[in-house]
Amino acid sequence: MLVTPRCLTKFWIGELSMPHSTRTPSSHQESPSSDNTKTCRACGRTLDRAQFYARSDSPDGLRNDCKDCTKERAKLAVQRNPEKRKEYMRQYGDINRARLNEQARVRAKSDNRKLYSRRYRVHNRQSVLENERRYRVLNRHKETARQLVRRSAMPVDDTATEYLRILRGDICSYCGKPAGTVDHIVPVASGGANDWDNLTSACSSCNSRKHDRPLLAFLVKLYDE
Repeated sequence: MLVTPRCLTKFWIGELSMPHSTRTPSSHQESPSSDNTKTCRACGRTLDRAQFYARSDSPDGLRNDCKDCTKERAKLAVQRNPEKRKEYMRQYGDINRARLNEQARVRAKSDNRKLYSRRYRVHNRQSVLENERRYRVLNRHKETARQLVRRSAMPVDDTATEYLRILRGDICSYCGKPAGTVDHIVPVASGGANDWDNLTSACSSCNSRKHDRPLLAFLVKLYDE
C-alpha cells in the first residue's frame, strides 16, 4: 500500500468538519459553473477554480472547500489529534521507507544539494534573510565563541560560551558604555586563554585601544587620560 499526500488529506480533512458558524447552510449545494469560478462550501467565497484542490470523484473534478479552508481544517485536525498525527507519520515512513531513502540519497549528492540550496535561496530570499538575521540575534554568543577560536586557535568550553551570552548584554568594564564586544583580560598574545574567567565585556573603542596591553597598563593609560 502506497500512502500518498492525498491519502493524508483524506485521513485528516475528511474526519473534521469546519465550525458551523463558518459553513453555509447544508441545503446549499455547489452547482456546476460555466466560468472559471467556484463557490467554497465552507466560507462561501466565490474564487478562481485554481484555489481548489483536485478531486477525481467530484462532478467538477474539484473539492467543495477552497485551499485556505482545507489547510485550516488540516491544522485544526493536527492540533486536536497530535498523537494520531505522529502515529500516521510513523506508519507513512515505514510504508514508504525505500522511496524516502532514495529521495534523501539524491538530495545528499553534492551537486544536487548545492543546486537545491541555490534555488531555495533565490525563491525564498526574504525568508532566508529573516531566518539568518534571527539566528544572529539569538546566537551572538556562539558567533563570538567561534571568533575567539579562530583568533586564538584555542577551544571555548560550554561554560565560557554561556558566559559570552551574559557579557553581550553587559556594559563595558572599562568605561561603562554599552559593550557589544568581548575582551581577553590577559591578552591572547600574552598566553591568555578562552576560559570564562579571562573574558570581560568591552565596547569596541576600549577593546581596540587595549589591544594586547596588560590590564594594569591599560587601566593606568585610562587614568592618565
